Amino acid sequence: MKGNLLTFSLLSAKPDYLSGGSAWIEHIPFAFLAVEALRPDIFVELGSHHGDSYVAFCQAAKTLELPMRAFAVDTWEGDPHAGFYGQEVYDRLKSVHDKPYGHFSEMKRMKFDDARNDFADGSIDLLHIDGLHTYEAVKHDFETWLPKMSERGVILFHDTVVRDRNFGVWKLWADISSQYNSFEFHHGHGLGILCVGKAVPQTFLDLLGQLQALPDNARSYFHAQGQQLSLQNYMRVLNQKNEASMQQSADQMDQAAGLLQDMDRQITQLKSELRESQALNAQLKQVLEMVTAKA
Repeated sequence: MKGNLLTFSLLSAKPDYLSGGSAWIEHIPFAFLAVEALRPDIFVELGSHHGDSYVAFCQAAKTLELPMRAFAVDTWEGDPHAGFYGQEVYDRLKSVHDKPYGHFSEMKRMKFDDARNDFADGSIDLLHIDGLHTYEAVKHDFETWLPKMSERGVILFHDTVVRDRNFGVWKLWADISSQYNSFEFHHGHGLGILCVGKAVPQTFLDLLGQLQALPDNARSYFHAQGQQLSLQNYMRVLNQKNEASMQQSADQMDQAAGLLQDMDRQITQLKSELRESQALNAQLKQVLEMVTAKA
């Protein structure tokens, strides 16, 4: 890749947070550049799950010291595609989100349709749609949130290449991508970039133009960057598992040592009791001998 892409300060940035459970991490390198090129005032994500994508967008805004407001909208209960899960997913994301990003970012725990009224028409600069992936659901999300997009508006769609399990993002993308200035990455389950605003910043248009000019090169470059993150994440998760296994072994050894100490104490006590019993038996024997002698 050549040209203006090399001028982005976040080109080599690394994410501060990876959940270990998301395919979206392969798009984090582009997410950083998207924020730097678009410099959105308001960013909204529909469907955050583990938060890899959302935290990456927030990290970029914080690093660049942008006056961006960010909103993650999700029930954090799951769906038939993401699977259903418990409170622990929300709690974990909140624990890594609130301190570094809570002053400009909000986790809105609600349904997409309920959250829509919290945003004025024409107010959102960057929207990431990653909710239920059926054709009907993603089309509904696109059409109902489109009026909320600003003149600078860009929408991102995840999972544009997945065609099993009743996923329909690919079908919606086929319907709308030719109607707007767009580009699609094929790695990481696919990511569609759609410029829906009439006044998208030139810096973002230049970035998009570079991707469109050499699409194969662009896809190869960002795929390689994403795979590098995936490998680093895999190694991190593997190390955590090894550390947990070693800790478990250490805990088991500590438990065994504790049991041995208990056994030593019990043996010492039994020896003491045995000595006392032997002494008592000796005394009883003396008494018995004296009684027998007097008789």
